Amino acid sequence: MILEVRRSDESLDRQTVSLSPKAVFVLRENLDRQAAPLLFHAADFRRVSEDAPARRGGTIALFALGMGDLDPPLAAGELPPTPPPQLPNALCVAFLDRPSGAPVATAPPLWAGAAPGLIGVYQVNLGVPASLSAGSYMLSLTGRRVGDALGRECNVGFQGDELDAVTIEVR
Repeated sequence: MILEVRRSDESLDRQTVSLSPKAVFVLRENLDRQAAPLLFHAADFRRVSEDAPARRGGTIALFALGMGDLDPPLAAGELPPTPPPQLPNALCVAFLDRPSGAPVATAPPLWAGAAPGLIGVYQVNLGVPASLSAGSYMLSLTGRRVGDALGRECNVGFQGDELDAVTIEVR
């Protein structure tokens, strides 16, 4: 797509831009992608922290923007109904070794869709694999390619389009 900007002096600037139906951003302490992610224990929504770390076999929730269409669709600016709509094309959650980036474990989210009571925000509930060792991991949200033979499962080493990634400490 070509984007044109006409300035007040009548000069014109043209740029080619790409549009995507998704521009995922996991909510963080601030708008910097290097900032700590806002992760919560799904059972009681306590913040995942050094004092209350993510636990192997536990369930955590994250909140994000820009994850795309919902099923059933939700009009812009509308509060989600109960039950909230879900993402029709589930994503994969990969736990990557730090610093090598090698996949250690993957899993589909337990639930992903519109965050109840919030406009324009998505919620992803995911299980922390019990097979993980205690340590620091890169938590990567990875899209599944439509029509891909691997599209129904999340396999270690699956290389879909990375949507966003955050660091997580697991105990």
